[in-house]
Amino acid sequence: MLGAAGKTTRCHVTYEGRIDGYAIIAEVARSRDGPKTLLEAANLKTKVLMVLSDDLSKMQVMENPQGLTPIFYTLTSRVNKLTA
Repeated sequence: MLGAAGKTTRCHVTYEGRIDGYAIIAEVARSRDGPKTLLEAANLKTKVLMVLSDDLSKMQVMENPQGLTPIFYTLTSRVNKLTA
């Protein structure tokens, strides 16, 4: 755990991009409340490729797809689907 115990830092993550079928080609920007480091002040954006699952419940994400060390993660919907 980073930072002081019990201290909460609010982070903001923004994705902006273009939807093409089940794929989204975008950029991600991150920021946090409070004083900014020099790197954060530069407001760097990272390219991402996101692909939606067939049932739209998950999104596979690859950050920095053209780099030597891309980062992979999954975003999952918290919305419960209604059944008829």
